[in-house]
Amino acid sequence: MVDFNLIFIVLIIVEIITIFGRFVLKIRSMDIFIKIMKRFGLKRMFHLHHGYIGIILIISSIFYPIIYNYSTLSIGLAIFLSDLTHHFIVLNFIVGNPEFYIFYRNTDFYKIEKKFKKKTNKFLNKLINYS
Repeated sequence: MVDFNLIFIVLIIVEIITIFGRFVLKIRSMDIFIKIMKRFGLKRMFHLHHGYIGIILIISSIFYPIIYNYSTLSIGLAIFLSDLTHHFIVLNFIVGNPEFYIFYRNTDFYKIEKKFKKKTNKFLNKLINYS
């Protein structure tokens, strides 16, 4: 049986950690992946979402129910839903773009996006400080 309370609690905890890392510590996975691509001369790189960990836990709990029980299924669902919530609700609302990339391909595109984000952040800061 899926535990909806556990899903909700884990989803909120993971999302708070993700938001803290993104907006307080200014850690963006895109910047990290772009640096890795430039450093090693890669043309394309697969993005690792934390939702993939949730999918692995979901699949494990389905195929190995003796080892992985319903708690594992609930935690996997929570982590997967947290990733979707982060991209399609939080980032879409705050940044205006869900930033849900499967592959990073062209590093020049991200330079343009970074300039746009700086302008957006300036506007948001002015808006917050104006209130």
